[in-house]
Amino acid sequence: MGPMDLPPRLLRETILAGGELHDELPSTNSHALARGLSIEQVPYLVWARRQTAGRGRGQNQWWAKDGALTFTLILEPARFEIPQSNWPALSLCVGTAVCLYLQRMQITDVRLKWPNDVYVNSRKICGVLIESIPHRQGQLAVGIGLNVNNSMQSAPTDLQQRATSLCDLLGEELPLTSTLVAVLNELTGVLQLLGRNPAELPPLWRHLCWLTGRTVTITDAGHSRTGQVLGIADDGALRLWIDGREIRCVSGTVEIV
Repeated sequence: MGPMDLPPRLLRETILAGGELHDELPSTNSHALARGLSIEQVPYLVWARRQTAGRGRGQNQWWAKDGALTFTLILEPARFEIPQSNWPALSLCVGTAVCLYLQRMQITDVRLKWPNDVYVNSRKICGVLIESIPHRQGQLAVGIGLNVNNSMQSAPTDLQQRATSLCDLLGEELPLTSTLVAVLNELTGVLQLLGRNPAELPPLWRHLCWLTGRTVTITDAGHSRTGQVLGIADDGALRLWIDGREIRCVSGTVEIV
């Protein structure tokens, strides 16, 4: 089955210029990257009601049962006045937008796990994957997987203690279109801040940082370093204390020791 039109309110109530809705896709990011050259109007949304092979950073995969909110937003940071020097902070900004949405839903203990995850009560609720679109300079595919109506009661046993969902936290299911509208509008506000008033974001990151004070191992390009997290720097880098001095990490996979 081919793509369907988006619910009209998504185009009416958000910054979207266009988009497509699918019953099922292997990965919204992979589909967006393949579609990139043929998409003229951005921001453009690729939304799948069900994702069968969602991707995270590196070789990680995203488990998404029916009821998860899985989508990719194709955007041009320049339209938000975001210089390329600030692109490394985009994952944190997307995570921050999700945190703000969750807080508006009266969810407590919402935290950012640098560089690209959102946790509630020490359990993962959202993942972010940002990729450059081949042959479309200045455009990015921003993939978001948010656990909404996919209760962890039906998740694999090893995942039940490591993840959570909105329906588990609130005790009721939520309309996915309304949730998507709210998340997109929070994201718009945070991206506008990154472009126009970036100094307002680091205090938010530091307040939300889940890793501060924890000992972690960060692996990047096959090289691992272990140290205590001091927090998040103004440019979005993770500050680590290793062997008596501060080290800054701009990318990598984090494992709590």
